[in-house]
Amino acid sequence: MDLAIGVAVGSSMQIALLLTPLMVLIGWIIGADMTLFFNTFETAILFITVLYNPGGFSLMIELSIT
Repeated sequence: MDLAIGVAVGSSMQIALLLTPLMVLIGWIIGADMTLFFNTFETAILFITVLYNPGGFSLMIELSIT
């Protein structure tokens, strides 16, 4: 189960970190108004997802707590 969650979260983060800036650049090229301005809820969810990333940053937090 942990592996499935890790793969799902990792893949989602990779897609988000690649496609979001790519879509902004494509929008800039075609003249559409696309920005990287997210509302508070979206920013909070992204931050929580990065902290929860199994085997990544959360591992450093767990090791520093114990």
